[in-house]
Amino acid sequence: MGLQGKRTHHSQVQAVGDQEVEEEVADADSQPGPSQGRKRKGRDELLELIERDMRYQREAEERRAQENRETMDRLFSILEKIVDK
Repeated sequence: MGLQGKRTHHSQVQAVGDQEVEEEVADADSQPGPSQGRKRKGRDELLELIERDMRYQREAEERRAQENRETMDRLFSILEKIVDK
């Protein structure tokens, strides 16, 4: 087998190997197995974590907004007292 023959043979072996890997990946995706259940569980946990974080962020933003309103109310109250004098 010459150099050209070795390249062709290597390409054919690589192509067959790639095809086997693609088939294994396709089989793993189509068959619900323990690893897919873990992936789904992990995804669900991640979504739950993101939702919880978003809720905490929203609550913190609402608290800051309420504190800002209270601060502005106090400021206006002080300004009104100054103007009345």
